[in-house]
Amino acid sequence: MPIDPYLRTQLRHLDSINSFTDLLSDPSLIASLDRSREDPGPWVPPTLTIEEEDVPGPHGPVRIRRYQPPGRNTNSLPQLVWLHGGGFASGDIDMNEAHMVASELAARTPAVIVSVDYRVAAGDVVHPIPLDDVEAVWLHLDGSDHVRRAAHCTLIRDKSTLAVSSC
Repeated sequence: MPIDPYLRTQLRHLDSINSFTDLLSDPSLIASLDRSREDPGPWVPPTLTIEEEDVPGPHGPVRIRRYQPPGRNTNSLPQLVWLHGGGFASGDIDMNEAHMVASELAARTPAVIVSVDYRVAAGDVVHPIPLDDVEAVWLHLDGSDHVRRAAHCTLIRDKSTLAVSSC
C-alpha cells in the first residue's frame, strides 16, 4: 500500500533526525520537526450535515456533534463514537483533532460519526466523570440496556452498529 502523498511530503522533513538526543541539541533539527507538522495548505471541510445535541448524563447534559454525509439514509448506517484526544484531561470537540478527524471520517466511511464533548478531568471533575459522560452518550445512541462495561472500561456491543474510537 503506498504512503499518502501528503504524509510522504511531511515525512521527508524527518529524514535528517537520527535520534531524540540529536533532535534536542540541534535547533535546525527542531525546525525540521516543526516543518513536518505544517499543513501544505488550508483544510477544505467536506460537505456534511453536522448537528449538535445535548444528551442526558449522570452529571448533567453532555454535548455531542453528529457528522453525516448529506443525502444518505443515516438510519441504516452504523455509528462511530469519536473521543477527542487529551487523555480525558484536556481537549474538546472544537479542537482540530476532534472536528477535522470526525469530519474526514464521516466523509470517507459509511458511518455516522458522533463526537463527544465529555467533561475533562480538571478541578472538581474527577474520575470517573469523563467516562460516565461517554457511557451516557453510548447508552443514548444504543437505546437499550444491552451495553456492558468491562473491568477495563471498554464499552462492548455488536460492532456492526455501534463502535467507539479515539486517538
